[in-house]
Amino acid sequence: MSRKKKLIIGAVILAVAVGFLLFFTLRSYSVYYYTVSEALERVDSTQGETIGIGGTVLKDSLSRNGSEWTFALTDGKGVLRVIHEGSVPDSFAEGKDVMIKGKFLGDGFFHSSKILTKCPSKYSPKD
Repeated sequence: MSRKKKLIIGAVILAVAVGFLLFFTLRSYSVYYYTVSEALERVDSTQGETIGIGGTVLKDSLSRNGSEWTFALTDGKGVLRVIHEGSVPDSFAEGKDVMIKGKFLGDGFFHSSKILTKCPSKYSPKD
C-alpha cells in the first residue's frame, strides 16, 4: 500500500474517533428542558436521570431551611414540588421564571442541583 493511502486511512480513522468522542462528550453534557406538565408526565421514565425543567416559581410556595430550599414550580397546567440544596441566584423569587436542572428520586419531589433565573428583557413593557 502506498504512503498516501496509509495517510488517508489514518486520517479517516482519526476523524471518526474524534467524531465519536465529541458526540458522546457533548451528549453527556446536554440536558433537554421540559415544561412542568411534560416533566410530570415523564416522572417514571426519567427517574434518576438528569433533566431540566422550566416554569414559574409559584407564589406562597418558597421556603428555606438552612441551605435547603423548597418551592413549587408551575407552567399554568401542572405543579411540581422541588427541593434545592445549596445557593440560589440573587434574582430567585416567587413569581420568577426559572430553569432548574436535577432528578426525580422517587420521593415525590424533584431534586434540583442548579437554578437559573430568566433575565428580564429590556424590550418588555413594565407592568
